[in-house]
This record gives sequence, C-alpha cells and structure tokens, in this order.
Amino acid sequence: MLVHDERRIEMRLRALLPFGVLVLLQACGQGRSDDIRDKVLAAPEKGLCALDSLNGKDFGGGAVDVRAGEALTFVGWAADSNKKPPSTVTVVLQNDKTGVAVEGKLGAARADVAQSLNAPELANSGFTASAQPALGGGSYSVVLLLKGSSRDERCDTRRTVNVR
Repeated sequence: MLVHDERRIEMRLRALLPFGVLVLLQACGQGRSDDIRDKVLAAPEKGLCALDSLNGKDFGGGAVDVRAGEALTFVGWAADSNKKPPSTVTVVLQNDKTGVAVEGKLGAARADVAQSLNAPELANSGFTASAQPALGGGSYSVVLLLKGSSRDERCDTRRTVNVR
C-alpha cells in the first residue's frame, strides 16, 4: 500500500511540476528552471511534516478556504527523514494550472514534535510561512520542500487550500 501511495504522489507531483517550477524560479531567485525541475524531481518523498493552520484556521478537515488575494500565513512543523530540522522549508501550493512557493521561517518551539518523535533536536522544528500570492480560484494541494541534513526532501502535507 505504501509503495502504491508513493507512486501516486510522485505521479501527481510530476503532473503539477511544470506549473510550480516557474513560480519556484521566481520565488526562490534560483538558477534555470531545468535546474529547479531536476532538484524537485530528485527530492524523495521522505520528509516528515504537518501543516497545522492557515490564517489561524485549523486544517483538521484537510482543507481551508481563503479569498482570492488574501494574505496567507501557514503554521506547521517539518523534519527530514533523519529526524533533524531542515535548514530551509518552502511551502508549495499547486494545482493543474499554476503554483506558488512561499519561503518559511524555521525555529518555532515545538516540544510536542520532539516528544512525539523522540527526537530532542526537533524542539524548534516549527515554521511559519507568510505571503500574499496571486492565486486564482480553485483548489491547491500543499507540499513542503525541505533542505534536509543529508539531501533535499519533500513532504506531502495532504492538505488543500481552496481559493474562492
């Protein structure tokens, strides 16, 4: 079952990748789009993460509704597969038409994560990511890109942002 889910996630990300790559290029100020596409495709689905809230609204049901043009503030936590805090976290919202990347600020206290994962080094694994992206109406899946301790990784939050 896990292998099937990983293949499904990889196929979904590959289908959405062309739209997110251009935005990642602009948002991150990094090299050519081919370089970024290769980097994202090379990042295995290994990271650990949770997206807790968007604009103070709990993701308890898996989705949060926002208005087009509204400023967005994501709160969550992230760790690489070695249970180490990543050096960077990028929140990527994408659908079949477009995508945006929002750089996160790491270091928020998350004693609950450290205790739950039995990893004291994750005591400050929380992050916030804020931006006012130009998103059109529709549903956007949310994926985190992590710069891990040994490699880049991605984490599918299994959360959705519905823009109205």
